[in-house]
This record gives sequence, structure tokens and C-alpha cells, in this order.
Amino acid sequence: MFSKILRKISRPHWLDIIASLKGGRGRAVRELSTEMGMSYMGVKQHCDKMVKAGLLETFRKPVKVGRPEKIYRLTVEAAGVFPNEAGDFACDVLRGVREAFGAPAVERILFNLMQARGERYRKKIKGRSIAERAASFVALRESDGYHSKVVYKRDSGLHIEEYHNPLETLFKEYPVLVRAEERMIEQALGLKITRETWKSGGQIVRTFHIGTL
Repeated sequence: MFSKILRKISRPHWLDIIASLKGGRGRAVRELSTEMGMSYMGVKQHCDKMVKAGLLETFRKPVKVGRPEKIYRLTVEAAGVFPNEAGDFACDVLRGVREAFGAPAVERILFNLMQARGERYRKKIKGRSIAERAASFVALRESDGYHSKVVYKRDSGLHIEEYHNPLETLFKEYPVLVRAEERMIEQALGLKITRETWKSGGQIVRTFHIGTL
């Protein structure tokens, strides 16, 4: 599967487009062309070819004046480009633990691993303000294969918007890991976290709203 995806994206600018779209909820050609320093038509041709290849899909976004804007976003297949920490081997190991010792043993392992990870992040996080600490946390997670950014909105305040999580496979098989990760983030930041999950095309996006303990 991975080799097939590599063959699809091994063309000039395709990986750049995928990386740009991964960090958001979809973008118009004009945004991509500005970011990449390319012509509008050049980017559009790439995007349309990627739609045919099954890597992108489109939808229409209403605008204040004129026709709705065509937005490109990633499909499920494009997710294979990004690292997956929970591969088949990790899943098989946990299944073996569950069969031998029961589901509670798996839950203890996952919570203990997340607790250790949270402590590692906590010791490395820098900054005094909440925003600085959140940005430091995002940077640390980036080096572990996660893809997210800190966002501030007047109506919802400060939050972390996450576009890729290498543990996605484990979340499906072990839902308890979702809460374990929330506690890990609270431990690392020393702040209360609430999670909101939604889909944008083939991409799962999570918003971690940051409160106070």
C-alpha cells in the first residue's frame, strides 16, 4: 500500500500540496498558489490530477459575494503518506496481551505509556504563558509524527487543532486510549483539556480546547 502511494505522489509539487492541505480544513487553489509561489493554473492542474488519482476531493464553500469557492481537501487514501506509530506489530502485541491477561491489562499498559509520555513532554515544554507552552507542546509532538497547530479564536479561545495522529489505528480498537491521551495532554500542559473530533473529507481533525485546572 505504501509503495503504491509513493508512486502516486512522486511527482513535482504533489507532496508539497499534500503537506499544505494536511494542515487545514481544505484550501482553494489561490491559497495554495500563494503559499507555494506557483501560478494559479499550474497548481490547479496538479490538484485536478490528484483528484483523479484519488488523493484529493473537492467541495464548494459559500462566499459573501459571487459563486461558491472550490476547495480541495485530502482523501482517506492520502493518509497513507503520514507516519503511523501503531502499526500491525503494535496492534498484534496488544491483542496478545488482551487474550492472555484480559482487557484491563491492555488499559493499564496504555495509560502507563501515556503517563510516561506526558511526563517526558512536561519536562521539555518551555514558555511562561499558556500560548507559549501550547506552542512548545505542539513542536514536541511534531517531532513524534503528529501534525497540529495552536489556534486562537475570539469566540472559542485558545486551542490546539490536530490534523494527524499516528495512534489513529489504536484509537479505533482501544477507545480507552482517547481518554488516556487527553489526560496525557493535561499532565503535560498542567491545564484542563476538552476534545472535539470531526471529519473533513478523508481527514480526521481534533480540536483540543484549552481551559484551566
